[in-house]
Amino acid sequence: MTHSTATRVLLLAWAAILVLGPLAAWDVRAQPIKMVPVAEGTGRAGEFPTKWAIYITPEAAPGDNIAAVESIIGAIGAGKVGSLTSFSFYFAGIEGRTLHLYRVEFKDLKEQTRHPILLPLAADNTALLRVRPLYADRSFTLRLRVGADNLLTGALAK
Repeated sequence: MTHSTATRVLLLAWAAILVLGPLAAWDVRAQPIKMVPVAEGTGRAGEFPTKWAIYITPEAAPGDNIAAVESIIGAIGAGKVGSLTSFSFYFAGIEGRTLHLYRVEFKDLKEQTRHPILLPLAADNTALLRVRPLYADRSFTLRLRVGADNLLTGALAK
């Protein structure tokens, strides 16, 4: 069975797309997700200094983190006694009109717990998530919006 030159080129092009296409897509998603600080604060807990911060990813696909909350008590570094606690809010996906997140807690960079969060989507495809960093004197509300492309955007609610 002989194939024309055009058929061979077409078959080679499809083979290249099938083999190299997923690798190119993986390379794009392998780029680090940039998280932007939206709120920060300092204080004291007894004799120890404290710091906290809330970060939001401008846009997240299912499988990405949409927000993070970090809290530090004491000093972190060589020869210093301190503790870092962070919560990461992982975007698991959407089912119907429900936004699925996971709240993953890390203590000194080791995962401690993972809790599911189910948020109903409003008519405008938004959901509100309230977070409170350790050592902060108030909580903060994050507005999460699902786009037509099923990407999740986040911002600090005013």
